[in-house]
Amino acid sequence: MIFNTNNNFFSKFSIRNKVARTIYLVLLILLIIFIVLYPKASASFKGQTNHSIDSGLNSNLDPGILSGNGPIVLAGIGSHSYSLEIANTEAKREKGLGDRLSLGGSQGMLFVFDTPGKYGFWMKDTYIPLDMIWLDQNGVVVYVKKNALPESFPQVFQPEKNSTYVIELNSGKIDAENVKIGDKIFFQKNN
Repeated sequence: MIFNTNNNFFSKFSIRNKVARTIYLVLLILLIIFIVLYPKASASFKGQTNHSIDSGLNSNLDPGILSGNGPIVLAGIGSHSYSLEIANTEAKREKGLGDRLSLGGSQGMLFVFDTPGKYGFWMKDTYIPLDMIWLDQNGVVVYVKKNALPESFPQVFQPEKNSTYVIELNSGKIDAENVKIGDKIFFQKNN
């Protein structure tokens, strides 16, 4: 059967097709605008905080957070914000994320040390794979360990450079956030 393209059915179809193409183009333009502007939104998180670690975490964060009075700090890592529990005593650092069966997707732990050093970490009593990020006193990434597995114990993961802070997150977050040595991590107290 041969169809006449001038009949009513095809003329309606072509109008709908034009409308669909227009909607598609508008959505595509909005998506491109969002992609272009989204990194700026991420950068504004970093710029808004009065608690960035530009001149050292201890001097810029509320001392109550590091003393144990405020157990959570927000960290801007890549394009996301993570809630980090503070491990700032020997007992908290030794326990770490040990004995936990799960960790929320935007949660982790921040280990705070009194002095810079080459702090080693292992997976003793840890049941979830982790990514680890070592930071110097200015919050600059000096070493990363991706996908530390529970069965890797007693292997110790340790940086070649001194660090003052270590962040532990779910495995895969370093790649997901494209964290590299030399990146800077920004902190903000959790209100």
